[in-house]
Amino acid sequence: MNVLKRFAKRCVALALCACCLGGAVVANVPVTAQAAVSVSASTPVIRLDTASCELNTTAQKYYLAVTVTPDRGTPPDAVSSNPDVAVGKYVKKAGGRYLYEISGLKDGLATIYLRYANVENMMSVKVGDETGTIDVRIPEGSTLRETAQALERAGVCSMKDVFDAANSNAFDSYSFIASIPNADSRYYKLEGYLYPDTYNFWKGQNVQSVLKTMLNNYQTKTANINWQNTAGLTKEQVMTLASIVQRESTATDRANVASVFVNRLKSGNTVNVYRLQADSTMYYPYRAQGNVPSQLPGFQSTYNTYNITGLPAGPICSPSVESIQAALNPASTNYYYFCHSAAGNSYFAETLEQHNANLVAAGLRSAT
Repeated sequence: MNVLKRFAKRCVALALCACCLGGAVVANVPVTAQAAVSVSASTPVIRLDTASCELNTTAQKYYLAVTVTPDRGTPPDAVSSNPDVAVGKYVKKAGGRYLYEISGLKDGLATIYLRYANVENMMSVKVGDETGTIDVRIPEGSTLRETAQALERAGVCSMKDVFDAANSNAFDSYSFIASIPNADSRYYKLEGYLYPDTYNFWKGQNVQSVLKTMLNNYQTKTANINWQNTAGLTKEQVMTLASIVQRESTATDRANVASVFVNRLKSGNTVNVYRLQADSTMYYPYRAQGNVPSQLPGFQSTYNTYNITGLPAGPICSPSVESIQAALNPASTNYYYFCHSAAGNSYFAETLEQHNANLVAAGLRSAT
């Protein structure tokens, strides 16, 4: 636990020092780590010394990280909380310009906002012991619906809350979300940007805090990507293509699969191939026909690339960095067709005649 404490203090030092030294105005501060502070329910008092970038608590155990977010105008002597949790709003200065004492916290989860100049610090605070956290794994290629299901099963937040938040404007402080040109045409605005990974969340954690953690991870993982590409795709289109590549490929054939779709986009009309025809898009936002609710008979996805020309309106899942890179840098091929056998073996073809032969070889069609 001592190692955790030392790591925690380093996290808060990195996050707080950027905005508390000299009280200088800091513009466009990037969002950093998002986690939680845990304090003992029997002595729920946090002492936050923003001058020395130290956080002291009367509890024996705590986790710590601070997220730096754009200023929301919250005064430094206020405590905001999850509306579902009864939390007192008691903050007082404690013998110094930068020293605050936060008390009155009850069992549950709260969010504390502290503002310095034009920068605001937000801390998720779990009052109680650390047994309230849970690891949630979001596999590569998960849809937003599947992510919401995983979070609800883990007791982190409800699917409804995720859906509502995912289509709100609450995350437009992220440039890659604010720049989405066709949000109204997408099933879920945040689809594709909740990076697949294993996360440690509090049970009952505020949904915005949860989704910001995942968006922060996406931002970090893609920070060094060069989005330029020979297909002339925008960043949003690359993410859409990458999500299809994620669902249609294996770890060993991503670049070849990407080449099929890029070839179809760029020159498919020259070989009488006018649509992407990706099976993974047919029933989006559901993974497959069997996942479509029974109350939606005859459901038709607006993303179905058997019916539309070009890319769908947005991503169909959360792709990995490897799939994003494959979409940006597809293999140089003349392939316009591909298929996989039940064992996962790949078959690529330049012509429909070759593809039909591959379907037989892969066991997907009977020889005639």
